[in-house]
Amino acid sequence: MHNNINKETSIFTIITVVFNGKNEIERTIQSVLNQSYSQIEYIIIDGGSTDGTIEIINHYSSKIKELVSETDDGIFDAMNKGLLLASGDYVNFMNAGDIFVSNDIITNICKSDLTNIDFIYGDTIRITKYGRKEYKSNPFWLRKGIHEMGICHQSIFIRTQLAKKYMFDKSLKLSADYKMIFNIFSTEKVLALNVEFPISIFDGIEGTSSINYRRTYNEILTFINPYTKIQKLFFLYKSYTLYYFYQIYKHLKNSIAK
Repeated sequence: MHNNINKETSIFTIITVVFNGKNEIERTIQSVLNQSYSQIEYIIIDGGSTDGTIEIINHYSSKIKELVSETDDGIFDAMNKGLLLASGDYVNFMNAGDIFVSNDIITNICKSDLTNIDFIYGDTIRITKYGRKEYKSNPFWLRKGIHEMGICHQSIFIRTQLAKKYMFDKSLKLSADYKMIFNIFSTEKVLALNVEFPISIFDGIEGTSSINYRRTYNEILTFINPYTKIQKLFFLYKSYTLYYFYQIYKHLKNSIAK
């Protein structure tokens, strides 16, 4: 799927999903609307917020192409709603609380040759209660075996027609973004571009519980099927072990800092 796209006139669709995020939504909106690149289509999907989120969004209504506010069946159902409304050449999901690293991110992306590019990705800065750290992208398709996704969806731009072809599997609660991208790279001849700089700042201040962590990796094994049972068990064992060692490291580091 390599249709030509003129980077001078390419439209970038940014979709923000939010539910009761009055303390986070404005910084995300401003990050999108303050981009120096002019050809941006902005879509916000609200899950029926009751905390004042909609009132904040409405302050920017003249610059938002589509606003949907209704109950949904989880974050990936909401992301699908936004995707169906998208008409740009590339689509990115910048959910409430997340922001672009700078106002020139899309402008800088367009300095690259986007001819025939289906998938654009970069690094991510993650903020947690332990501080701020840059994570280099290390996508699964560049590695052998079963792995984590290795990139954040906030730091990805996918050709919109390709994303619409695969959509998000809303039966998965934690890894539907991985499944979409896995299916794309498993089925299509994809030309990907790594811009090799941070695209987004991901707000992970709440962290991920060990329960969610285990659920995520069990979900991954529902769509990465061409592997043996032993490989799958090794993947889970390795993932759980690394996770718990990392948790111990973080707690020790935090204790020392105090």
